[in-house]
Amino acid sequence: MELLRKEFKSKICIEKELKLVKDKELIKYVWSNREEDIEIPGGNGKRTEAEEITKKLLKEKIEMIFNHWKIVMKHPGASLSDERSAKIRTRLKEGFTYDQCIAAIDGCAGSSFHMGKNEDGTVYDSIDLIFRNASKFEGFINRNKRKLVASIQSKAEGDDYDWGKHDGEK
Repeated sequence: MELLRKEFKSKICIEKELKLVKDKELIKYVWSNREEDIEIPGGNGKRTEAEEITKKLLKEKIEMIFNHWKIVMKHPGASLSDERSAKIRTRLKEGFTYDQCIAAIDGCAGSSFHMGKNEDGTVYDSIDLIFRNASKFEGFINRNKRKLVASIQSKAEGDDYDWGKHDGEK
């Protein structure tokens, strides 16, 4: 299990780095050359060891995202159904990252409307809603970013530090 955690962390790091590559064709080129040099055990219609590890890492990532949702939304008894898992998996397969999934959940949690401060007093915090489609998902990510910017801005406005002076000046 510890090996899976290390590989999971490595995969997240690699995903972040790949997002920074400007020419995506370069990724395809390097990956195709890399695959030719590596012998992966398995074959004959069976899953390779690499495929099994990838599947386990994806499952663990989905579980971690779901557990974050359970904690943030205060649903400790919720279970990870196949339907909920599929919603999260779909966003990940579309290229969204683990961090973006966490940001979307936090964005929903930071919305007073979605947390029940609306006309009906209804809480809208389901995995189905947050991960429904790419557009809805991106909206929750952006909601989280706006909240963070507003928080930093309000802290800066209340700061009495003289930003015109440099350290060491009197």
